[in-house]
Amino acid sequence: MLFSRGRSVVLALVFLLSPAAHADLYDDDKTVAAGDLKDLDYWQCKYYQTMLEAGIKSKQPEYLVGTLASVLSTQTLPPLIKKYPKHEELKKWLEKDESILKRVNKNADRNVHWKPEFEYWDNTHYRQAWVNMNMGRMEEEAKDWPNAVMRYSFANENANTLAEHEDWMKAWPADVIKFVKETKEASEAKAKEMKKKV
Repeated sequence: MLFSRGRSVVLALVFLLSPAAHADLYDDDKTVAAGDLKDLDYWQCKYYQTMLEAGIKSKQPEYLVGTLASVLSTQTLPPLIKKYPKHEELKKWLEKDESILKRVNKNADRNVHWKPEFEYWDNTHYRQAWVNMNMGRMEEEAKDWPNAVMRYSFANENANTLAEHEDWMKAWPADVIKFVKETKEASEAKAKEMKKKV
């Protein structure tokens, strides 16, 4: 018994004093080099990055596009890159956003608004539906059923809110409205499916 206890103490000390014990608990995050991440901040960032590119494609007011690129390049992406320093896509986004920012006319009109057909990008319910549908998929792939239920349910709640206010979407593009309707149905079905696995 004494030997067993002594051995346990020695093993405990070896564990506490070993270099591995002082490593970052989430060091694995630092080795991720590509692909989507099961990280809410990542999906929020990807949403805004996607919207920035859509804004340029639809020729939204230059000042507003520049403002979005500035927030992404100075506030949103740097912390993510610090967390995932090897992730190539994040680095490419930052490089692209900095390039966009350099090309924005410093004297661009500031008294402007997004075009009506693009106002969906700044709708909280649309963003939450988009982000949480993707997070739900990541949680499902990780077999984290409780969090998958939560994310799909949240996506459904926001898609339902949009569906109840069709007047908000009257100027939105057909593919965006289609996404809302499909998300409403898919998120409800997925939430029910995930609940059965909990």
